[in-house]
Amino acid sequence: MTQTEMKCAAQHFGPWWVLPSWLNQALSAYRSGLIGPAAAVAKPPAGEPADGLGFTMYGSVAKISVIGQMTKGESSFGGTSTIRTRQALRAAMADDKVRAILMAIDSPGGTVAGTVDLADDVARAGTVKPVWAHVDDTGASGAYYVAAGAERITANRNAILGSIGTVMVLEDSSKMAADLGVEVHVLSTGPNKGTGIPGAPVTKGQLAAEQTVIDDLGEQFVDHINSSRRLALKLGEGAADGRVMIAAKALKAGLIDAVQSFGVTLAEMQAALAAEDAGAIAKARHASQKNEVQVLTRPASHA
Repeated sequence: MTQTEMKCAAQHFGPWWVLPSWLNQALSAYRSGLIGPAAAVAKPPAGEPADGLGFTMYGSVAKISVIGQMTKGESSFGGTSTIRTRQALRAAMADDKVRAILMAIDSPGGTVAGTVDLADDVARAGTVKPVWAHVDDTGASGAYYVAAGAERITANRNAILGSIGTVMVLEDSSKMAADLGVEVHVLSTGPNKGTGIPGAPVTKGQLAAEQTVIDDLGEQFVDHINSSRRLALKLGEGAADGRVMIAAKALKAGLIDAVQSFGVTLAEMQAALAAEDAGAIAKARHASQKNEVQVLTRPASHA
């Protein structure tokens, strides 16, 4: 494995904010050889900009896409780099031609690493320019975490949303090692330092320690949604128990604001900008007319 491949693989380890069914399918596809590092360098999805800006202009609205698995850096498996997306957000914020930003999301989520920083940038961008999010088909786990910071969230009718929570997989391969006549000795400074070493048993104490980390990350996830969406979700209950739901139920749960197509959402955002322009023009016209009246009714000065 090359250094580039090792760097790519390393960012896929650790806790995930991702749709578990997607993770299972991805692992199966990798093990069967259908996907892998041979997929080459990640490229922008078809129709997406490749000029380094990272966004597509629709009038004065910048569309920034989050498609496929989310990882901090670029992955040879494809998907979205949260670092690249953050760069696109900052470019859109700094571009005078951009008056509003629409996050176009179709993603099962991804690694915890990088997701919070992207979500923070979405919220930060919203203090400068209007930021909305639209989910086409999938906006689960970390992808929903990112969307939650937007001012308004919409989704198409068959979209799957939710999967709120954290997942991590620990394999206990000690029985396999024993069957091969291999005994693995782990020397560490504490009972949890060597958790997950291949061939070594995973103890109940180690599982409990890892579960604490997963729970802490899950609480952070729920706190972010509650503060962003003004909800009162509780980790492990209701909409925050890891379930996924179609758009109509997500609307009832308060996770989104409307069920509609991307085109309708884009049109609404453009209409809001047009209304803002019309309001500004009307306000300026009113002020101008008021000044004219004041000039006409001003008493004549006396010599």
